[in-house]
Amino acid sequence: MLEWEALGDYEDMGGAPALRRYLEDILARVPREHRRELGSVKVTGIDPRGMALGVYRQGPQGIWIELYLEPHVRDAHYAPPQARLWALRLSLAHTLFHEVGHHQTLHLNRRAEPTRKKRQVTQTLEKWAEQYVSRRLQKLLDDWLSPQGLASVPGERAALLLALDFYQRIGRIQLAPLPGTNQTVPSSLL
Repeated sequence: MLEWEALGDYEDMGGAPALRRYLEDILARVPREHRRELGSVKVTGIDPRGMALGVYRQGPQGIWIELYLEPHVRDAHYAPPQARLWALRLSLAHTLFHEVGHHQTLHLNRRAEPTRKKRQVTQTLEKWAEQYVSRRLQKLLDDWLSPQGLASVPGERAALLLALDFYQRIGRIQLAPLPGTNQTVPSSLL
């Protein structure tokens, strides 16, 4: 399902093979029924039309997601040095989940599209995709932060939380608050 078309070696971010394995792992975390009828996820370097991070496509060739690595890598370089790899992982997971959210909304579980102006329709579709992201990303973070998760290695937990804080501060990743609080990450994890 993952089609790797990116040409860069991405050595500063762990290398292309590591990024590919990471994306395959993230894709495997999307429930199979949410990937139904999704032909592929095409990973390329840049968006030929601009600065998109990813895009959901439907056409005569089928249904697919395009994921662009270069803007993710660029943005991750703004994170603190010890958090850059986690920032990249979070950004890629966010975009992949967002585009799968569009697949859910536009194809699998068609919601009634708003009957308002195009801008309002776009805002509503984006809101629905972000709701999907919030649910999937919270499960991913719970897994990463578990005692057996990727962030269980000393220093990795702090780096992941630093990357999460970075993206929440710039408004790129918004998680739903924990029940009864304004916090998105339990204080026991900080």
